[in-house]
Amino acid sequence: MVVLGIVLAVIVVLALLAISYKKTSLLFLDNRVKKMLGVKLMYKCKNRFSLVPNLVETVKGYAKHEKGNF
Repeated sequence: MVVLGIVLAVIVVLALLAISYKKTSLLFLDNRVKKMLGVKLMYKCKNRFSLVPNLVETVKGYAKHEKGNF
């Protein structure tokens, strides 16, 4: 009986360790994915922000062209 109790206790402890490890690894992967997406998002925002002056100049040129037509 004592041996059975010890074996069950060891199994429970191992199960808790496995669950803890799995949760920790999932949190690590979740943080890693969030970090990668954040970097990609910042790159896209910077890239688009650098295109704004070109868009403004294009619109100004088109407005000047339309003003000349009318």
